[in-house]
Amino acid sequence: MTDTITLSRPGSMPQQAFMSRLLAERQVPDQPVRFATAHDAIDWLKSLPFAAGTPQATRPSRGSLAECGLYRHEGRLYVVREFTPQGENRKVRYARELVPTEGAQADRANGHGDAVKVKGIKAPGMQWNLAPDEAVSLEEVAALGIQFGECLLCGQAIETKESVVDRGGIGPVCITKQSRLLALRAA
Repeated sequence: MTDTITLSRPGSMPQQAFMSRLLAERQVPDQPVRFATAHDAIDWLKSLPFAAGTPQATRPSRGSLAECGLYRHEGRLYVVREFTPQGENRKVRYARELVPTEGAQADRANGHGDAVKVKGIKAPGMQWNLAPDEAVSLEEVAALGIQFGECLLCGQAIETKESVVDRGGIGPVCITKQSRLLALRAA
């Protein structure tokens, strides 16, 4: 390795390779440091700031957590939803990219008789990259809901007359959430 870190017990080959990578990308002090295990050394290295000029050092900081709703980011549709893990008092927000499927993968017909379905693909971290100005208008949410036969915000099938006719493809809870999101965009 280097003279910077010494270990009481040598680490495995993968640990040594990982420590070498961390040494190259982190701001490591000049004075030597001694650790009992490679695990301890890796934890310490991971806590150090990135060195100037590394891609991680120039990466933009993470944005704020997006509100629940439907977004269009770089031409793609994303939905941010939340749930409460069983036995916990906190809510967790997550994002999914909504991708239309057709043909054999589709399981319902839209208003035109075409077989369609929207597939939600995990989009780890996107809930931190979406901004209120990317929120989809209520008119577009309604049109997409009618096109795909389900509320794109919650994923429920659109079945009631009120959701189809009065709100045009979006349920009462979800229309409130999207309206709140659009109010943030206007602010």
